[in-house]
This record gives sequence, C-alpha cells and structure tokens, in this order.
Amino acid sequence: MDKSRRNTILARFLGAAAFVFLVYAAAGFFLVPPLLQRQLVALADQRLGQTLSIGKLKVNPFALSVEARELRLGQGSGTPFLAVRRVYFDLSLLGSGFGRGWVLSEAQTDGLQIQLEQQRDGHLNIAELARRWVQTSSPPKNAGQGVHPDHAGASSG
Repeated sequence: MDKSRRNTILARFLGAAAFVFLVYAAAGFFLVPPLLQRQLVALADQRLGQTLSIGKLKVNPFALSVEARELRLGQGSGTPFLAVRRVYFDLSLLGSGFGRGWVLSEAQTDGLQIQLEQQRDGHLNIAELARRWVQTSSPPKNAGQGVHPDHAGASSG
C-alpha cells in the first residue's frame, strides 16, 4: 500500500470519527434535553398523577450529566408538593454496567422544598405518591441492578 493510499484512508477515518463526534455532541446537547423533559413530564403524570414543570434542562453528553433548574411537582397551579431550584446528576460510566446497574457519581439538590400535608385518612401526601409509584412500577428484571449513588448532597444555597 503506497503512502497516498494510506493518507486517504486515514483522512476518511478521521473525517468519519469527527462526523460521529459532532453528531453525538449535537444530539446530546440539543436533541436530548427536550426529549428527556417531555418524558419526565409524562412519567410524572402517568405514574404519580402529578404535574411536573422544569424551567430549564441541560444535558452534557461528554460528562454524562443532567442538570434541571426550577423543578416543580404538584397538582395544577397550587402550592407544589416538591420544588427544587437546581437538581444535578452525574453518571459514572466506569462504575456502571456489566450487571451492576447505574452508578451516580454525584447527585445534588439546591433549594429543595417539600410540602408535607396530612391527609384525611391520617397519611402524609408523600405516602400516596409512593403508593402510586409502586403500583405503576414493573417488577425489577434483576434485583442487583438499579441506581447506586456514590455521593449525594443537598444545600439551601
């Protein structure tokens, strides 16, 4: 194989790699956030019977992180059951997979507010949400899989 043929193959390979890199970045930064936001809103409605609103959702496909700002979960326009100024999740790619489940290297909340109310039957409103979540959940396929946080933090700032 002559030198010009090797250079052509290398140039094509590098061009294809750059194209894949750009498509991955564009999809991660621009396509995934609105799709993920729609899925989360639908999930809250279907599984909890609650309205979820997210002010801004950012995804970093290279860091495998998600940040949501001005998150509110509640019924309609009344006082939300849950309000968070900022939520941040960072997935650990190296710690995840191979049957171990997903590992969050970091989970943070800023400005978390939970409105607990005692209902007429004496239970807290969070108990009703937990009951709904469990009732609408499918059984786990593998008991060892799930989400395992390495570090979690909350602040009022």
